[in-house]
Amino acid sequence: MALKLESELKKLTLDANKYANTQELNWISKNADLLEETIKGEPLLYPESVTEFPFALGGLVYALKELDDTARKRLANAFANNLVESAKERVPHLEYIMNDYLTWSWFNPLGVFKREMNAEPDWEGIYPPDKKYDIPSPGTLEGFIAQEKEFASRDLRGYINANSYINWKINDLTKNLIKHSVKKETHHIDIIYYLFNKFEYEGYGRVGKIGDTVTKKEHRSSIKKRLQNIHKAKLPHLETVFKIWK
Repeated sequence: MALKLESELKKLTLDANKYANTQELNWISKNADLLEETIKGEPLLYPESVTEFPFALGGLVYALKELDDTARKRLANAFANNLVESAKERVPHLEYIMNDYLTWSWFNPLGVFKREMNAEPDWEGIYPPDKKYDIPSPGTLEGFIAQEKEFASRDLRGYINANSYINWKINDLTKNLIKHSVKKETHHIDIIYYLFNKFEYEGYGRVGKIGDTVTKKEHRSSIKKRLQNIHKAKLPHLETVFKIWK
């Protein structure tokens, strides 16, 4: 499995700069050994959880292992609010560039870039397969403007914390698990408990150690409640993996 996983992740290295979360995808592509070890440690996990869009297992491991609460909150706010605010400011400028002939000619004298879509967009390569966005590919200026308009139409979120980002990554992973027929809630709890424990998230991994007063049963009960809250969330869980360039 190691060689296959490493080979698949090399492809991700080539595409990482096309995504909004380039740093995360570069980390995933460089940590095939750790991700292979992680998969081998839990029988319910499988390589596709790393290699399939949106690279859910790798994204969650990255968030658990590499980020502290400050970084998690910063990223959550970036995808929830900063993205929206910047899109609102960006759209009028992009539309001006697209509609003004002289400006467009100055920015694109060799005709390398296209203003309008000439072919059906690669939907699966841009957004999750179960999402239906009526916008063109970001490979054209028209598509990029449409994408930014979709971001600009979103409401700002008043309450964001470090858990928000972890929950979005958990949501990505549980959807991938269901896609691969790992559908039982108890199995999802097993997997999340294993990952929290392995990467010592929020005190997990300390069960039985001196000074620890939380039992495995209590940890698993907390995860069950967390998964139920994710499932019942009033606001949609945001995608943190999407292309900004084709």
